[in-house]
Amino acid sequence: DLAADSGGNNGGEEGGGNNDVVVEAEFKVGEYDIAILSASESGALTQWLGTNNYNIPESAGPYLQPYIDAGMYFFVARIIEDEVTYEDGRAVLSPLRIAFDSDNFSLPIRLGLINAEDQQDLLVYVLSRGQRYEVANYGNVTIPTNIDVHEEARDDFAGFYNALFNRTLERNPGAVVTEYAWNAATCDPCPGPTLDPGDIETLGGDTLSDGASSDRNWVLTRLHARYQADDIGEDLVFRAADPIAG
Repeated sequence: DLAADSGGNNGGEEGGGNNDVVVEAEFKVGEYDIAILSASESGALTQWLGTNNYNIPESAGPYLQPYIDAGMYFFVARIIEDEVTYEDGRAVLSPLRIAFDSDNFSLPIRLGLINAEDQQDLLVYVLSRGQRYEVANYGNVTIPTNIDVHEEARDDFAGFYNALFNRTLERNPGAVVTEYAWNAATCDPCPGPTLDPGDIETLGGDTLSDGASSDRNWVLTRLHARYQADDIGEDLVFRAADPIAG
């Protein structure tokens, strides 16, 4: 259940007021304690997170402020250790899904750079009725697929593909690679299986109220971005794109 905190929390001395950070809602999901926050200033938000035992670098403020200025909310999750499931001695965490409505179809990747020390790889899957997507504010390229390769590539196809991916980015620095876009109800050619209504619901179809899971016209686009902290100036913004032909 959602439980809004009507009084809010202050950001401490650095925040300077009871309204600098507001806990809009608090709830528990699986092994997570969730809080939805709004803030008026990045220093207050970083102090609130630190005071509440969230591990966040001191340099996080400049990354947070643009989202505060845009009036966005912050979704923060804390793992409840006693409720974590272990398999073979390793913690297995449940995936977190977030549903929201927005006129701006974007992904806030700059937040992921707060504690990034090395190169980052990001895979984005876009599921849409009858429509492929690409990025609107970076270059778009595809991996070459109409080439003959030596039989030896079978023994290390992952290594071969990674080399092909690296070469593609070397020739197109800063671009986002479209790895595939296909109708999820068909498989010509692909190893399968296709996506069934249960898969569509898992991927978010259950948040729609118009029988989305039974629709067989879903197009699945996979985008692959690789970047470092000093490469990214903007979040990824997506737009509808024409089918890839040829």
